[in-house]
Amino acid sequence: MSVAVLMALAAALDISPLQLLYPIGEKDDQVEVLPGRHVDARTAARWFEGSAPLGEETDEWKAGVAPLARLHAHDQHVIQWEQAHTRARVEHAAMRIKTDEYEREMSMARWHAQEDAAQRALRALAVVRQQMADAGQPLPEVPEDLRSRLDGAQ
Repeated sequence: MSVAVLMALAAALDISPLQLLYPIGEKDDQVEVLPGRHVDARTAARWFEGSAPLGEETDEWKAGVAPLARLHAHDQHVIQWEQAHTRARVEHAAMRIKTDEYEREMSMARWHAQEDAAQRALRALAVVRQQMADAGQPLPEVPEDLRSRLDGAQ
């Protein structure tokens, strides 16, 4: 089956192409990943997506999946920043309307904690983006409010 046919079939069935290749969750999940080599579907899927080698981890494997690992880390840091930033905004708004001093102090503590989490994610994202740039890897787009903060962090 060609890659184009695999993609078209996956789109028609509204499932991941990876699930078509390696049906994770099936009763007998052993798949032939290479001629004569059978592994469980999860191992095959992780190898296919680049998150784990099929055998021993080698320097060649690490070098080959480095761009994918950087992209994954980038996406995770963006998500972490968005979540912490949103929670911080919610806590800041809650803090402003609280009338009870104790509740206001608790909201302020949660706001500071989320602001700190957002800053940690921002710093980690800046590091990954620098690694991507150093490797000549294109930088993914980020939301505008995050982009302006990244520009200030560099």
